Amino acid sequence: MTETVAEAVAETVAETAQEPRVQQVSERLILVEAGGRRLITDAACPHRKGLMRYGHLDADRMLLRCPLHHSAFDLRDGGRRVAGPACAALRILADLPEGAPVPPEAELRRLEGRLDAGD
Repeated sequence: MTETVAEAVAETVAETAQEPRVQQVSERLILVEAGGRRLITDAACPHRKGLMRYGHLDADRMLLRCPLHHSAFDLRDGGRRVAGPACAALRILADLPEGAPVPPEAELRRLEGRLDAGD
């Protein structure tokens, strides 16, 4: 089967867009992309402040596991802790529409302010 370069690039871009990933978007926030969802969450585990960008993302179950003490958070259920040491839920601050860009810096700062405010 012969395909054009443009078709090959489009296929690669589509595959890459569907791969689950965790990306730091500001000092205190991460973007989790999996299962067709794009969530902005607290970058620190509520248990002992482990850096969630280094955690394990189980995209099939939408679980994000902290790299320090292995607390697991259900991203389909508001970030509720489902395994590991007792702690609060992982804060989910925004659920972005598919294909939407990462919010601008001013919006990220506003979201970070919600971490401090406790809402």
